[in-house]
Amino acid sequence: MIPMLNFKLQSVTTTEIILINKRTLNGEQLKFNLSRRCRKSDGKGNEYIGECSAELLLVDEENIERDDRTFYVKVALNGTFICNESQEDITDEALHSSTMLELLPHVRACLASTMTNAGLTPYIIPNSIIPEFS
Repeated sequence: MIPMLNFKLQSVTTTEIILINKRTLNGEQLKFNLSRRCRKSDGKGNEYIGECSAELLLVDEENIERDDRTFYVKVALNGTFICNESQEDITDEALHSSTMLELLPHVRACLASTMTNAGLTPYIIPNSIIPEFS
């Protein structure tokens, strides 16, 4: 069971979009990475900043510098949240799970639309990639 917090999403901001598309993909194996973190905001006592990024790269270019890759897509978003829970109820696990539940649809849409707008077949992030959701 996912420990969920009483989170209210205040805003979502796209902080980074990178698309390198220098070759046609013909069934090459891709690697998907998803990273996330959440931290207390410097502002209000009950405000948090969630950060989530998704990247898609060719497996055979995994150890190559980003600028030298022939295919790479990355999107990163930040969300501002208000949490109306008492501080003793807020665990790291609940914080990260709640943040991901709120931000994942936005990251999924941003990645898919970025790829679609570039004329690529979009990658749709499945819920099963996140252990808390499977």
